[in-house]
Amino acid sequence: MKQLLERLRRTIWKIARAGRRVGEVALVIWRLLTPFHATYRSFLWLLIAYEAWQIGMSYSASALILVYEHAVNPWWWVALFAGYLVYDEVATRLDNRLDHLIVSRLDNPAFCWIRTRALTKLLELDPAWYERHNAGIIVARVNQGMEKLRLLISLICWEFTPTTIQAALSLVPLAIFSPLASVITVGSFTVFLWMTIVAFRVTQKLRRKRHNQYDEVYRQFDEYAQSHRTLVLFGQENRLIDEHAALLQNTATLSDKEVRIMIFRFHRMRQRLLSVTKVGIRGLWFGQLLTGSLDVPTFFFLNIVLERLLANFWRFGKLFEQFTEAAEPIRRFDRLLQAQPILQDGTRTDLPTTDFTLEMRDVWFSHSDRYENGRSTICGMNMTLTKKMVIALVGESGAGKSTLANLLLRVLDPQQGEVLLNGTSIREWSLRAYRQLFAVVPQGDAVHLLDDTIWGNIILAKPDATEDEVATAARLAQLHDWIVTQKQGYQTRVGEKGVKLSGGQKQRLALARAFLADRPVLVLDEATSAVDTTTEASIQAGIRAAGAGKLVVVIAHRLSTVRHADLIIVLEKGEVIEQGSHEELVALGGKYAELVRPQEVVELA
Repeated sequence: MKQLLERLRRTIWKIARAGRRVGEVALVIWRLLTPFHATYRSFLWLLIAYEAWQIGMSYSASALILVYEHAVNPWWWVALFAGYLVYDEVATRLDNRLDHLIVSRLDNPAFCWIRTRALTKLLELDPAWYERHNAGIIVARVNQGMEKLRLLISLICWEFTPTTIQAALSLVPLAIFSPLASVITVGSFTVFLWMTIVAFRVTQKLRRKRHNQYDEVYRQFDEYAQSHRTLVLFGQENRLIDEHAALLQNTATLSDKEVRIMIFRFHRMRQRLLSVTKVGIRGLWFGQLLTGSLDVPTFFFLNIVLERLLANFWRFGKLFEQFTEAAEPIRRFDRLLQAQPILQDGTRTDLPTTDFTLEMRDVWFSHSDRYENGRSTICGMNMTLTKKMVIALVGESGAGKSTLANLLLRVLDPQQGEVLLNGTSIREWSLRAYRQLFAVVPQGDAVHLLDDTIWGNIILAKPDATEDEVATAARLAQLHDWIVTQKQGYQTRVGEKGVKLSGGQKQRLALARAFLADRPVLVLDEATSAVDTTTEASIQAGIRAAGAGKLVVVIAHRLSTVRHADLIIVLEKGEVIEQGSHEELVALGGKYAELVRPQEVVELA
């Protein structure tokens, strides 16, 4: 007996936990739909009126029997059918109003609202957050979450709320004419719901594994699509197709196992429960007919109500299954919406309008979050940068040049020390405001172009730019002459991520974008690495023109591009080992001279 009670306690506890999880997801949906609460309440009252009206229509069959038994005047038949038409017209108008309300004020607006909120969150999260998360999985979770959320919004409006109200109103005539039948029905529904929750609990681990597989399927598919050229050139299509097919088969196996449990263990049990309930209640009513406590018209009416009520049980079961299927994607989507940027945003927006100083004071940074000499990316960095300077950062790969630039841009925060703007920590400024200081040209593959026109990509940072401004920026980047040879000129589309452009053209387009932005600080990270030396010389002239009066930070391996910098800083293992002008460092005969020696130094025009 003690063991039986313990098993019962555990079962009840598991059911309660499952119910709590479902309740949590329901609260998530309710929170996501906060702007639509008032609209939903209006919909609820209108739906109650409609379902009550529908219950009244269910009595029409009983009314026909009553008229047949008692009416001798044919006008009663005319009145009955006329009344039915009026009643049906009112029901139709209520139904049309509900349909319009759901589509125009709940379904579509809610989808737009939540989709916009998702995009807002994705743009709010900082680059440091994205470095720790897979972009393919993020997009998959947004798409799956939005798909399931929209499905549930539709189900709540079209199915769950009407079914709940209809079931509650259907119990009223049962309670009036056959109280015991209403008690049996409620008891049967309780057991039916218990079976449904147990089924959810039993299949939960499989469902979670399946959704993890879905994440991997989306990630893999996105990765293969973006890596198409590389995969094809290396002839790996068949192998990757087989791997993806195996992943899909594994997902299908999990789904099949889950469905078999649902159907053969729980669906049959629920079918038997409702069959016994139906037979028992009808037997009760036959007894009432024999004793005269129930007349024939009411018997027909109650049968219609019972059929509708038991059908609602199945609808509730199906809705619960759909709800639990959607719960995991929605929960993951909500976690994404609740994600917080790794960098804490400041509040100041008052950027300096004239001269300014950027300073690094004892800055340490490590990508592993553990910093020490010889292992950190940046070690005890001290540096002062002022306007109207050209600063070059040089060093071997992995020396910390790009990391240093990211610390200046506040894409990363140092784990020790501070980056200061006019003597104040840059953490105090709003990220959006602070980054208005910078125009950036990233290195190589980090150049990101939108699937838009050349024009659309250049004006990204300055959407209101004039044609002359855009053309001037393109000329400085040595891109204008090529653009005008294209059939559609500046309206030529560049393809996804600039796939229709060469590496050099993408870099020059990124340069034109940065020149047009006209920010106080210009950061160039290997900005001309993909162009030939002749074109590079012309671009350097454009950089000098665009950078006049600005702070220009240049990162380069090709040292010909930094020869005329005001200050060259040589980095090794995150530390400054040399600094000075080109001539001073060559004369020093140290690391810089060692880097310059193998290269052919080209005089900048």
